[in-house]
Amino acid sequence: MYNRAVRFIKDPMGVVSDRKTKVNCIILLKCFLGLLVVKGIGNVLKLGILFCSNPIANSLKDTWVMDFVMNSSPQSYSVIDTIILGIVIYPIIEELIFRAPLVLNKIWLSFSMALLYLTFFSGTSLNYIVSRCDWGNLQDVKSVAINILISIAIYYVLSQLYSRYAVMFGSFYAKYYNWLLYVFCSLFALGHLFNVDITYYSLMLAPVFVLPYFFSALFFSYVRLKYGLLHSILIHIMTNGLLIGFFKIFEK
Repeated sequence: MYNRAVRFIKDPMGVVSDRKTKVNCIILLKCFLGLLVVKGIGNVLKLGILFCSNPIANSLKDTWVMDFVMNSSPQSYSVIDTIILGIVIYPIIEELIFRAPLVLNKIWLSFSMALLYLTFFSGTSLNYIVSRCDWGNLQDVKSVAINILISIAIYYVLSQLYSRYAVMFGSFYAKYYNWLLYVFCSLFALGHLFNVDITYYSLMLAPVFVLPYFFSALFFSYVRLKYGLLHSILIHIMTNGLLIGFFKIFEK
């Protein structure tokens, strides 16, 4: 398993596809357990670096390191919002944005970029639309509608560019594929900075905090390339369900 991981990190394009049209429960279980190991390694490294980076404190109590660790748990939502957003919708959206375009395809590439804008850059994220948008406020409705139209325009423009320059897109992917995969993994990891309170220290330690998410992104990418997008979505849902359930239990 270690050798396979090293080979994938060195050469993601070398993954031999075994994508199935049907979900394979054995593969799901193996990948799910493998991801838990990967996340565990990432979190052990993160906590080790965090604790070592606070030499001034003689104890863990009331230190900025512990504050940073404790604020790294999922944000507090209602149970319904947690299930809908954290366990179902966000894993699907994240896989569509960061893993779908790992296999070059006009629809996936265009759709993922449009969804990336709508989710992270529009100012009207899915969390805002579902939880905070005042649908009785005309200004809020206009803002959501405008950003949806912009994302549709992004999809249309990219799909037209791909149709016209398909060979160029293919050459670019072939030449820079490894870097593209690492960029998608990094963006996925950095997106999870919103899970913590943004402070001077959290920004300083951003690379440390996102380390487990980067490892997870590499694992999801492997599953997507090896077994297909549906498997990576289902494993992401299973993992979020387990971790969010764990945090909700200990919140009480």
